[in-house]
Parts: sequence; C-alpha cells; structure tokens
Amino acid sequence: MTEESKKEEKIISQDLKDLVMERLDVLSPDMKFFVGADGKEFDKQDLIDSVERGDEIGRQVVEMEMAFLRGLKDGVLLDEIISSD
Repeated sequence: MTEESKKEEKIISQDLKDLVMERLDVLSPDMKFFVGADGKEFDKQDLIDSVERGDEIGRQVVEMEMAFLRGLKDGVLLDEIISSD
C-alpha cells in the first residue's frame, strides 16, 4: 500500500460519513448485510456504527456507497438497466 492510499484510507470526512449513515438509515431494520472477506453478518445499525467509528468495515461500506453513487452519476446503473431489457 502506498503512502497516499494509506492517507486516503485514514481520512473519511464527517460529511461523507453522514451521507452514508443517512442512506443506511432509510433501509429496513430487518435487512442483513454480509461485508468483508469473512462474510460476517451485520444489521443496518451495526453498519451505521462502523461508519461512525471509521473502522475497517465502516471504510468498506463508505467505499461501496461511493462506488454506487459514482456509477449512478456516470450512468453505469442506467446502462445496466437498459441493457437488461
């Protein structure tokens, strides 16, 4: 891992955390998630807590959300929907 990626890994702005936590908060409380290589089960509150703490799982959740939002912005999601018709 390069020094630059280490710095990026450690710094997640509070605004970004807040965005991800708000997006998670609207999900059903009954939903379960499997995150990480070990496939551990989490509920939405577990993920919200991890994002707030900024731990490894929280960073992975933020990365997944950002990848989704970038794909949405770039039209990747729309392309997938159109191509599946």
